[in-house]
Amino acid sequence: MSLELLSDDVLQYVMSYVDNKTLLSICTISHEFNEFSARNLLLLLRESLQRVSRLNLKRYDIKQLVKLSNISSVNKNISVGLRYSLILTNNGLIYGYGRLGNNIPILLNPLTSIVQTSSGAEHSLIVGNDGKLYVFGQNAFGQLGLGDYLTRYEPTLFQELINIVHLSAGGYYSLILTIDGQIYVFGDNMYGQLGLGNNKSQNIPILLQDLTNIVQVSAGGQHSLILTIDNEIYSFGSNGNGQLGLGDTNGRCKPTLVPHIANIVQISAGGIHSLMLTNHGTIYACGYNYDGQLGLGDNNNNRNIFTLVSNVISITQISAGLYHSLAITISGQVYSWGHNGTGQLGLGDYEYRNILTLIPNVDHINQIAAGGAHSLILMDDGQLYAFGGNDVKQLGLQDTTNRLIPTLTSRLNID
Repeated sequence: MSLELLSDDVLQYVMSYVDNKTLLSICTISHEFNEFSARNLLLLLRESLQRVSRLNLKRYDIKQLVKLSNISSVNKNISVGLRYSLILTNNGLIYGYGRLGNNIPILLNPLTSIVQTSSGAEHSLIVGNDGKLYVFGQNAFGQLGLGDYLTRYEPTLFQELINIVHLSAGGYYSLILTIDGQIYVFGDNMYGQLGLGNNKSQNIPILLQDLTNIVQVSAGGQHSLILTIDNEIYSFGSNGNGQLGLGDTNGRCKPTLVPHIANIVQISAGGIHSLMLTNHGTIYACGYNYDGQLGLGDNNNNRNIFTLVSNVISITQISAGLYHSLAITISGQVYSWGHNGTGQLGLGDYEYRNILTLIPNVDHINQIAAGGAHSLILMDDGQLYAFGGNDVKQLGLQDTTNRLIPTLTSRLNID
């Protein structure tokens, strides 16, 4: 049948299953698709992005929607801090366990319609589908951005920032990305990890000047990575182990362009190391390597430039933890490497690995999260597995026993 004979209802149904990038270029397929797209592009793009981001996009115009289609937030359902875990269900509810004081997933009231979370060392950031920010946890460095240094034991609405589309909680600081591609920063700034040109900590959000068209942010222990729409990487903060990838070990208090890097689609700042993923499915790593967390086949040899991790391809997602790393392959399998003192590599032992090692007997993995000394993996069907350190019940398994292999935790509706 000719495409020109299809009704608008049928065309809309077909295009509702098209990814965003294809949607923006599909007008060339036929004259009828071209005209249909011209008539309905705003509606189709909004519906497509709402399915992916879960944000309520009714008030967003076409320019904002196009910008949003470029912004990547990999982990939408699982987030891990040093010694706790947050789980986001597909109906927008948040459960937490570990250092939060419970050993089974506990619903964090009164939050609903949540679309994204990020866990730092001891604080958390949460975004609702209206683009509003909620914060809670430790606040000694002002990392909650509320203008004080008081700990919040329950999620607190952040009144100042709206239209948030991506966020990252670091060691004791926070990075927030808005729909217009700008970054707000607050919290600890001892090493310049806020990128403000100084070492003064901030307890209120400060706009990071001179950087626009940002599509992804990643806050590490004391260093930060930023990805632009042009696939450029900027880094700043602590650099004593070369984790900024700038060819030296000098810290930076302003965003600095990482040279000789292109085609990057994901960034992940760990405790003292950094990972980046290219659109070819390859990984580059730099920084601290005492535990083999760079995956380069050796220990103790830090790298101060981003170095290709050889013999590994077809990677679709990366996650840098405190001293270990995880990656998902295109076939849904998971590699782990680095520190393994609590079994956080999921390989059935406590032996460290300095090369990427496939976790056996797990596949169809959709999301990964590497934390302080534990890890979470989420399968396509919504089943959640946890492994690693469990001293404060951060695995959600109703005990304090470490797990050396991925172990099924509570069956929440998180597919």
